Formats: sequence, C-alpha cells, structure tokens
Amino acid sequence: MGKAILELLRFSLSPTVVVDVTAGFFLVPSGSLGNAVAACMAALCLFCGGMALNARIDLEFDRATRPLRPLPSGRVAPALASTLAIVGLCAPPVVLFLCPVSQGRPMSLWTLLMAFLIAVYHFAGPFRESLGPSLLGAIRGMDILLGSIAAQGGAVLASEEAVVPATLYGVYVAGAALVASQEDRVVHTSRVRNGVLLAVVSSAAVSIGSMGLLLTRDTIHAGHRTAAGLGIVVLAVLQMRGLWPLLSKRTSSIGSVETIAGRLLSRMTFLTAMLCLSSWQPASILIGALAILAVRRMMSWIPPT
Repeated sequence: MGKAILELLRFSLSPTVVVDVTAGFFLVPSGSLGNAVAACMAALCLFCGGMALNARIDLEFDRATRPLRPLPSGRVAPALASTLAIVGLCAPPVVLFLCPVSQGRPMSLWTLLMAFLIAVYHFAGPFRESLGPSLLGAIRGMDILLGSIAAQGGAVLASEEAVVPATLYGVYVAGAALVASQEDRVVHTSRVRNGVLLAVVSSAAVSIGSMGLLLTRDTIHAGHRTAAGLGIVVLAVLQMRGLWPLLSKRTSSIGSVETIAGRLLSRMTFLTAMLCLSSWQPASILIGALAILAVRRMMSWIPPT
C-alpha cells in the first residue's frame, strides 16, 4: 500500500520541488529558515495533490492503457486519491495564511494561484494536450518564484532576480511535459523532438544565466566563485551530454518516448542545482546535490511518468 501511494504521487520527482524552492529562496540573499521550510512543504503538498488529481482524472484512460498503475489495479482506492488531491491543493493556502512566518500571507496568495492553475490543467478538457505542457512549465517555474517570495520581507511579488531563471526553468519543464504527453498515444515525432529542443535550449540558457548571476555577486570570495563556476560548468556539460543525443534519437515506440521523458525529468535538478551554485550558500548547494542523487536513486524504484 505504501509503495502504491508513492507511485500514485510520482514521489520520485518530489526532490525536484524542494530544490526548485531552495534555488528561488537563495537567489535573494535574505529571508528566514522558517519561511524556506514553509515554502518547501507547501510546494510538496501542491505537487502531491496535483499528482493525485492527475491519477484520479485519468483513471478511465489508465484502465485501458496502464492497468497496472495504482488506481486501475486497485492497489489504491479512488476515494483516497480524491482525498489526497483535495487536501494537497487546499491545505497550503490555508495553512500559510494562518502560519506565523513573516511571508505567510504572500505565500498563501501565491500557492492559491498555483493550486488554481493545477486545477485548470486537469479540467482543461480538449485543450489539455495543447496547453498542458505550457501550464505545467508555468507551475514549476512558480515554485522557484515561491522560494523568492519566501526570502523577501514584506514583498508580495517575487524578486526580479528570480523571474528570468524561473521562466527558463519553466520552458525546460514544458519541453519535458511535451515529450511525456506522447506516452500511451500515437507518437508525433515532431512534438517529441520539439520538446527535447526546448529542453536543450533552456538548459543552455540556464547554464549561462547561472554563471552570470555568480559573476555579479560581489560578496562571494574569489576562490569560492571559481569553485562554483567550475561546478556550474560540470553540471552544464553533464546536462548537454545527456540531452543532445536525444535530438537524433528515433521515437518509433512508446518505450523510447518513456526513455526520453524519464531522462528529461531526471535532469530537472541539474538546472536548479546550477542556480543553487550561483548563490554559493552551503545549504543550497547541499540540497541541490542531494536532490540530484535522490531523484536518480528513487526513479529506479518509483516510475516518474
């Protein structure tokens, strides 16, 4: 039962949410640890609620295409999935509104907007396939902006420093979602290649942007800046080495689409880890490194798509 719930929630991708918020939090050099923890917990709840809602909405489709998934196989009851979805999406805005942390109410409003967009994605009907990847990218970019809001005292909107990285990261997620949307369907090779291309271009942009952010931080010691720069370069090389071959990969079967989608999803943390390195904060670097390891480890046990 426990593993079935984790599969339902696609929990192997949950570390990506934590590092998203962490990256946004440390892009702004202020804020309390309590705000960061509250933002991470809220983002995790929204992620789990969205995944539970996704499984519940797609139940009939999964009965025909993926009968071994938790809901169609009977390992998780539909009522439990509905409950997890409602609690996961409704709890963060309410709890943050009542929470005593300094940025509780701005974060509450932001998570309310995120929950609304998650619901729009799932109830978009015939527009879901065309608009879905863009919506998912926007929502994940908003995780970074949530961290930015948590780091600011009294600000309702995210820091300008976080807007561009969040947008580029959202483009990457949109590309990965475009590829994943071709699972269990007649594969449109052009959509798969376009999704990979978006991921490659946005990865390059995040790499350059992270280096730019690092170079503008005058408070970082020269030796530390060099170490962080080398770390960003290593991650960028690993990212491109993993993604570039996918542009020429044949996508003639469902299995190959799953492989491509899995590779894109497993490398989401590389981008946010670069952003964490650009801040050169020990906590953010540690969380970024642990997230990379955790996602790769957990994906071998819990399918990400």
